[in-house]
Amino acid sequence: MKKILFIAIFIISFAVAISCSSPNHSSAIQVEVHAIHGDPHSGPVLIYLTTQEKDRFLSMMIDGDQALSIYYARNAIKPQRPLTHDLFTKLIDTLNYHIDFINITGVKEDTYYAAIHLSGGKNKLVLDARPSDAIALALRQDARIYCSSVLLKSYEVESDDIAGIRQFQMEKFGFTVQNLSKKMKEFFQDTEGLLISDIRLHSRAARSDLQAGDIITGINGYPAINISDFKAIVTAIGDENILLDIVRDGEQKTVELKNNE
Repeated sequence: MKKILFIAIFIISFAVAISCSSPNHSSAIQVEVHAIHGDPHSGPVLIYLTTQEKDRFLSMMIDGDQALSIYYARNAIKPQRPLTHDLFTKLIDTLNYHIDFINITGVKEDTYYAAIHLSGGKNKLVLDARPSDAIALALRQDARIYCSSVLLKSYEVESDDIAGIRQFQMEKFGFTVQNLSKKMKEFFQDTEGLLISDIRLHSRAARSDLQAGDIITGINGYPAINISDFKAIVTAIGDENILLDIVRDGEQKTVELKNNE
C-alpha cells in the first residue's frame, strides 16, 4: 500500500492541473491505430495512426516492448503476467482516475511528445509521456487518441492517379513505384508489393542495382505492399539508408540506397 501511495504521489507531483476535457479541435484531430509493422521481439517497430476518414496519417518508430503492449491492448490479449501498462492502468483505477484522452502534441529532433489527460471527480491532470506509452494506456481505457494536425500527412501528397493506378515518386532517389493491379498480381504470381515503374537517368536508383520492373516487398525490414505503407515507412525512416527487399524474375534480393550520396 505504501508503494502504491508513493507512486501516486510521484505521478501527481509531475502532473499539471487543467480545466478542459478535450483538446483544441482547431489544432488536434482524432486518430486511431491503423497498423503495426515489424517484429516487436527483434527491435524497433513502425506504427502508424490514421484519421477516422483514413485520409491523413502519422508514422512513428517505437520500441518493441511498447509495440507489443499496444498490440495486446488493441487485440484484447491478456499476457500471462501483467505488463507495465497493465499495472499503470490498475493504479489509475485504484486512484479513481480515468484517462479522458491522449494528445500527440509535437516533435523535436525526431522525438515525438504526448500528453495524457486524466480526470478524477472534479480533478483534472495532465501527464507528459512518450506517444507509445500514451497510446498503450489509452487503448486499455478506451480513451480517445488525438494528434496535432501539423504532424499529420496526407496520403495524396506526391502521388498521382494514372489510369486508375496509384503512383508515387521518390524524387530523392529517382524512381517511381505504383500499386499492382489485379492483373499485374496474377502476372507476377500473386506477389504482394509495389512495382518500380520508372527509374530516372543518373539518379541514385540508376546507380544502384534497381531495375524498372522490380517489385518492392519491404523497406528496412518492414513490409510495404501499398502506397500508404510505403509513404509511412519512408517518413519514419527519415535520413537512414534504405534497404529495399525486391523480387526480380521470381528471385528475392536486397538493394541498398544510401541517403548521403
